[in-house]
Amino acid sequence: MKVLVWDLLPDTGELDWIIGYVSQEGVEVSYSRPSPLAAEKRAYALREADALVVLREMVGLEDLKEAGCLRLIQRLSAEAPVDGRVAMTLGAEVRTLAADQFPTAVAEHTLACLLALAKGLYGSHGRRLRENVLAYAPVETDARNYRYNWSCQSPLGLRGRRLGLVGFGRIGRKVAVLAAPLGLEIHYFCRNPLTSEEEGLLGVSFRDLDRLAAESDFVSLHVRYTPETHHLVGKGFLSRMKPGAFLVNTSRGKVVDEEALVHALRAGRLAGAALDVFAVEPLPPDHPLLELENVLLTPHTAAGVLDLSCLGLARSDGWESTTRPTGGSLHGRV
Repeated sequence: MKVLVWDLLPDTGELDWIIGYVSQEGVEVSYSRPSPLAAEKRAYALREADALVVLREMVGLEDLKEAGCLRLIQRLSAEAPVDGRVAMTLGAEVRTLAADQFPTAVAEHTLACLLALAKGLYGSHGRRLRENVLAYAPVETDARNYRYNWSCQSPLGLRGRRLGLVGFGRIGRKVAVLAAPLGLEIHYFCRNPLTSEEEGLLGVSFRDLDRLAAESDFVSLHVRYTPETHHLVGKGFLSRMKPGAFLVNTSRGKVVDEEALVHALRAGRLAGAALDVFAVEPLPPDHPLLELENVLLTPHTAAGVLDLSCLGLARSDGWESTTRPTGGSLHGRV
């Protein structure tokens, strides 16, 4: 399967995030910029492409005349106009990413991390499961006989625990909405606090950063990376966190001082952490985070909602079909 990413951005090499989203096993991803120097390469890529990912450039008849096997045109934003008549003639479906799909995906990933931390579902869980620290004799289970918790795991219940959200934009608010039914008490910190009426509607309470760190059983980060947020969660913040608390980071890697975090986890100051973003990506194989058993690591996939596995032949949540495939091709006829 071949996917072409078509963009109008400067040649900065900053499109790795798109390629990362669409890359998967069996998918070859490339991207081409609309310039005369790249015209031949682009025409060849279009002849071979099964799917086209468009950022914001118009895609029309002349652009697609070389397309031979295109079945999906995937728009990353509503700003990317696509000639629907051309797409229908090609037999290609046009999809547009729903406006809130990325924030929703990150919020869902955050909640999954929070639940995994509470229930101890780390990568080391298999080793713990194999341990028999209580020296139980094996029992063949039936309706009455079980060996409950033979590895001494102690999962946490969430009801009544405190979740502290650092940053309360679109993602932070979605996390609050998803977490509220679990019975968590939700606090937040941001530069511009909500009104009391807004807080009442969302069921959240404002805390200053120090108090949020000290009171929260779970701290989840949802801020942009700026000079002000660089190492926002550093040695000082971590020392103020509630002993035995958990940290979740699905924002940006350098918001956290990873060296200080490793120290806090090794010392038992924190019970665990779940991280989707890192100061250096991919993580170097000798990174100390990879050695810790109380850490859940994911490879920056929280917002990965672009699914090309079916090439538009079946819909997935968050996508709106704007054309109906009718079959046919413009290749050789334009």
